[in-house]
Amino acid sequence: MEKPKWDSLDSFEEHYHNLIDKICAKAVAEEGIAEVAKALWSASRVAANRSPRTLCFDCVYIAANATGNPLSSYFLEHIAEKIVGTRVRPMRKHRGTKGPKWYLSENGKAAIISVIGEDLYDSVIRE
Repeated sequence: MEKPKWDSLDSFEEHYHNLIDKICAKAVAEEGIAEVAKALWSASRVAANRSPRTLCFDCVYIAANATGNPLSSYFLEHIAEKIVGTRVRPMRKHRGTKGPKWYLSENGKAAIISVIGEDLYDSVIRE
C-alpha cells in the first residue's frame, strides 16, 4: 500500500475517517458507530502512542463495545487483513513501548471520556 502525501491536516483526517467508515461497514451492522469512532480518533490522536491506522481499529473497537455492539480484537485483526492487506492488532501494546497502554494513560483516558463518558469508559476499558 502506497503512503499518501497529505496536502493538509483536513486531508490527513479525511483519509483516516474514511478508513474508519470501511472498518465499520465490514465489522458492525449498527449505524452511528463510525461517527463515535471518528470522534474518538480525533480526540485521542495526540494522546495515543499508536500509528493513525492502528488507532482507527482501536477506536472502532471502543466505539462498538461502548454502544453495545461487542467486537473482539481478533475479529478486527481479520477485518484489517481484508481492508488494509496487513495484520493490525487493535488494543495491544507494542513490546518496545514504555508506559501504560494509550487508553489507560491519563491523556488517553481523558480523550476517550470526552467522547463516550466515564461510565461507558469503565464498562469497556479493562487493564
